[in-house]
Amino acid sequence: MDQAISMTAHSGFAKRIDFNPFAVVDVPLPTGATIVVANTLVEANKYTSADTCYNRRVVECILAAKLLAKAMGFDWLSVKRLCDLQDSSRSSGVGLPSPLTLEQLSEKTDEVLRESPYSPQEAADLLGTDIPSLAENCFGGLNARVGMPEGPVLQLYRRAKHVFTESIRVRHFEEACRKDPYPDQLQDLGRLMNESHASCRDLFDCSCPELDELTAICRAAGAYGSRLTGAGWGGCTVSLVPDAVVAEFLVRVQDQYFTPMGRPNATPDSLFACKPSAGAAVYRPL
Repeated sequence: MDQAISMTAHSGFAKRIDFNPFAVVDVPLPTGATIVVANTLVEANKYTSADTCYNRRVVECILAAKLLAKAMGFDWLSVKRLCDLQDSSRSSGVGLPSPLTLEQLSEKTDEVLRESPYSPQEAADLLGTDIPSLAENCFGGLNARVGMPEGPVLQLYRRAKHVFTESIRVRHFEEACRKDPYPDQLQDLGRLMNESHASCRDLFDCSCPELDELTAICRAAGAYGSRLTGAGWGGCTVSLVPDAVVAEFLVRVQDQYFTPMGRPNATPDSLFACKPSAGAAVYRPL
C-alpha cells in the first residue's frame, strides 16, 4: 500500500487500493476536517517479533481461510487468502446463487470458527491432514520464518472476523465520502475510524498500550475519530480533526501524551497536521 499511494495519490482525495486484482480508485474527502498524524514513538521490531506478531497473523489468516473453505465445501487446498473465499464461491459448484458477500463471510465466520484459539494439531485434524502437510500446504515458505507454534495459540476466529468487518468498514467509509454533504458526515467517518481501531486492538491484536492511549487522547482532544496506521504494534496514529480546532488539538496532544512521563517533546515529524496531497511525479523543468 505504501508504494501504491506514494505513486498514485491525488490532492484532496483518499485512495481505495485493491489488490485482487490491483486497482486504485480516488475517493473524494469531505471538506471541514484535517488529518493529524501523531507518532507513539514506539518502534516495532518486526524481525524479532515475527513469530508472535506480523508473520503469525499471516499464518492465522491462511488457516482461517482454509477451515472456512472446507466447512463450505470449497477446495481448501487452493485457498490461500481470506479473499479467495469469494472467488471460490463463484466457481465452487456447490449451488450458491451468487458469490458470497463480505457480510455473509462474516456470518460464516461466526458459524464455523469458535472464538477460543486453535492448536496447529487441531487445525490439521479439522482439515484432515497432518502437521508436515499443514506446514507444506498452508505455510509454504512462511513456516521457516515463523516456526510451528505449540499449543492452542492460533486466533483464527478473531483474525478472519477482523479482515471481513474491516473490509466492510472500508466500503462504508467510501460510500459516506461519495454522498452529497450531510450533517453528520464527518462524524460517521470518525466512527468508522474508531471502530477500525477497536477491531485492530481486540480482534487482530496489532495495537499496543501507547497506540490505545494516544488514540484515546486524540478523541478526547476533539477528533471525530482516531486509529492506528501501518502494521501496528507501535508507530503512528491518524486522526480526523475539525478544521476549527486543529491548533488547540495539537497543543492538547502535546501536553497530554508527549510531555508527561518524560516523553520527548513532539517534533515536526512526530505530530503534524496535513491534507491529502499529490504523490510522486516526474519533474521536468521548462
